[in-house]
Amino acid sequence: MRLNEETLAKATTVTLFPMERRQGRVEAVVDALQRASSDRVADRYAGIVADSMFAELELLGLPELAQDEAVGSFFNEVEQTLASRREAEPWMAEIISLR
Repeated sequence: MRLNEETLAKATTVTLFPMERRQGRVEAVVDALQRASSDRVADRYAGIVADSMFAELELLGLPELAQDEAVGSFFNEVEQTLASRREAEPWMAEIISLR
């Protein structure tokens, strides 16, 4: 059986589940950011998460621009979830502003 180029390209294409749709991971990051004792700790944690995501995507062979978009979309979803929680739990916004 001979494969044409189109069939071969389809067979070797990796389809990723979008980072921003990994709701369990989004929720875990949001929880950790809310529990962080300071903005500095939260920033450090977010950096570690981003670095691990970039490493994961690089191993999959994604180009740098696609990595940036995927990680950016993920953290956009994290920010939206944080904002939703703040609206639902106004006392959380007060705690975060006291840091």
